[in-house]
Amino acid sequence: MAYTNPIEEQLKKGEISRLYLLCGEEEYLKNQYRDKLIKALVPEEDGFNCIRYSGEDLSPEEIASTAGEVPFFAERKVLVVENSGFFKTNQEMLAEFFEEIPDTTVLIFVEKNVDKRKRIYKSMQKHGTIAEFGTPEEGTIARWILTRFKKADIKVQKGVAEELIARCDRNMTLLDNEMEKLIAYSLESREIRLADLEAISVRTINGKVFEMVDAVSERNKKKALDRYYDLLALKEAPLGILFLINRQYRNLYGVKSMMGEGFTVKEIAERLSLRDFAVRRYQQIAGKLSGKTIREAMEECALLEEAVKQGNLSDRLSVELFIIKYSSRSEEN
Repeated sequence: MAYTNPIEEQLKKGEISRLYLLCGEEEYLKNQYRDKLIKALVPEEDGFNCIRYSGEDLSPEEIASTAGEVPFFAERKVLVVENSGFFKTNQEMLAEFFEEIPDTTVLIFVEKNVDKRKRIYKSMQKHGTIAEFGTPEEGTIARWILTRFKKADIKVQKGVAEELIARCDRNMTLLDNEMEKLIAYSLESREIRLADLEAISVRTINGKVFEMVDAVSERNKKKALDRYYDLLALKEAPLGILFLINRQYRNLYGVKSMMGEGFTVKEIAERLSLRDFAVRRYQQIAGKLSGKTIREAMEECALLEEAVKQGNLSDRLSVELFIIKYSSRSEEN
């Protein structure tokens, strides 16, 4: 999902709403535009006219009462309300208050989930500004990464942006942190190479499990076991790892089946709710395995999980047995 964001244009024109709702899954963008609004609306040294609330135990009556008060020796007062859950329930009082909020108050809500059927959301639509932030497309994130490195006057080896996206699973907060580390790391060389990512960049749990499955497909038992032990060192539960392995094989099966039917990368991504880069990575592994092997691996994961739940097998050993079996298996094409 892309994002709908009228705030940037408002800030350029100096047109400020009295009400804002920043919603959606992408925390990085929500926080970025929350901070932009605060900076534009309240002087940094003004500690009295920017009031912040957070949490689902907030009182809507208190929010409305505070928002109705005049600012303290200033043009306006800003209230920031985060993760309140108000937009998932029937908040009749707030919906009515939005109709009469004072001109001297700006009320900013930052929420993850909203119910667009509720009256409070419809009142916000009518009287305020809604900016919806989903995770941007892979291409948009890649351009953001390359622009960030260009501004830092650092060259980037081909494939770095795509690998960063894969490692961070399009999480922009994590990507922001990783880019800061890479920029600091490359201050002398002024270049970021794929090898630099391997040296200092993180991998998500899904990324490590993907590496494990890839190593199994290459019959590299040592590498697969090493990745498994890395995850155990990070205190990941073996049964959870087994679940993720099974999910990777389900994705592999879906990608391989659709490849055989002639679907494009984009079509596969849309039908399986995957990202384009993830489909391409699955295609690389799927090319090494038969559909029969992938299907049997899925069945094996289910059997091992059941054995663990029944107490017939230790959870740690279940994953080790899977890795050993499928790393040693000869492929039937």
